Amino acid sequence: MMARVGTGVASTLVALATVALFVPLQPVMPSVGLDPSWAFAMNQALVQRLSFGDQLSFSFGPWASLYSQSYHPATDRMMLVGGLYLASSCWFACWTLIDRRTWPWMIVLAAVLLPLRNARDAAMFLPPLFAVLAARPDRRCLRFTKSGINTRSVDEVIR
Repeated sequence: MMARVGTGVASTLVALATVALFVPLQPVMPSVGLDPSWAFAMNQALVQRLSFGDQLSFSFGPWASLYSQSYHPATDRMMLVGGLYLASSCWFACWTLIDRRTWPWMIVLAAVLLPLRNARDAAMFLPPLFAVLAARPDRRCLRFTKSGINTRSVDEVIR
């Protein structure tokens, strides 16, 4: 019974942490200056339906608002839905990676995810990383156990 309640609490905490990490509930308002101008320009290019790579050459594409969290009225819905998609995919991958018998590791994971809110580069690498780890056919080497990560099987995969 305790494991079932613990799994539910831990899963809820990871879901809240991923939503806090990816969904821009307090977007940055456009401001004057060189640094915030690129974020506004990317949102405006999306609104004007410019072709990225052809009419506009920049290192970001139409999903730049997810990274910059810069507000634009026309891209706000896309930014929120995209953030929810990243949060739900990250939560689902975490849910499949961690064994339900070891739910305390989910709480540790939620605590590790929250400080990444200010490190957007690291946060944006998490969904593909978790997706690759969750899609591996031999997820046994990625399982967390009560004594920590199963390092013996990780060593077998590296060889």
